[in-house]
Amino acid sequence: FRTDDALIGEARSAAFSAVALAPDAAESHTAMATMHQYLTFDWAAAEAAYEKAISLPSPNPTAFHRYSDFLWATLRFDRAREMARRAVDVDPLDGNSMHAVGVAALFDGDYAVAADALGEWNRYYPGSRWSYTKHGVALALNGDCEQALAQVAKADVLGGHDPSALMESWHGWVYRLCGAEELFQRSKQRIEAVRAEQPPGIGAALFYLYMLDGQDDALLALVLEQVETRSPLTLFMHMAMLDLPGWSADAVREDPTYREMIRQLNYPPNPWSIN
Repeated sequence: FRTDDALIGEARSAAFSAVALAPDAAESHTAMATMHQYLTFDWAAAEAAYEKAISLPSPNPTAFHRYSDFLWATLRFDRAREMARRAVDVDPLDGNSMHAVGVAALFDGDYAVAADALGEWNRYYPGSRWSYTKHGVALALNGDCEQALAQVAKADVLGGHDPSALMESWHGWVYRLCGAEELFQRSKQRIEAVRAEQPPGIGAALFYLYMLDGQDDALLALVLEQVETRSPLTLFMHMAMLDLPGWSADAVREDPTYREMIRQLNYPPNPWSIN
């Protein structure tokens, strides 16, 4: 979906008002950072706001775990994992912080740590379908397909066998990793059925599906569309540079149009930076 100028203007006004009214509140600066990372794509401003948020007294786990998400989405995993750990230090029972530890480790390729962290999230929050789903992906990446498939099955039952398209794409990741081709095709069909209805926000599910299914042309078109329409998903379009088990995007990573787009987006420097 398109992020229009009016929405950006309203979001900017709200964020700046929050900071003006509560300059010493971490929540205000976290809101400012969130606005920049999803709407203006001013990565430096987002980072400055997060740094301000985490520097204030009375630590808030939200500032740390959201900063972690921003950092791993821009492929800076060491700092992302540090922020996630600090979020847990502030509140060891905060589910979003547990999730941040696990997901930052997962995208960094540290699958054993990811499985442990997301397993803790699942243990403390057994009512969350996502806790089963993401734990399942981490288990599959760590080579434990029996338990991974069991976790995804539990998520499916918990949701009445009606997962969102995005959750279905993560289930598909488990199926692809574990060689459950019939189940992967079922996930693919479910996602494509949702896509036919053209709901807003389907782009994230399609991103994972195309990566898993090796649909290079469709993936490239999707990435370019997200950036052209100024979708909030622009933050994540650099992730196609990662070469994770189950993903297949070699052709996109080497495509000159994609690489030029990444260069122009001017993501913060990281090991995958394109000059």
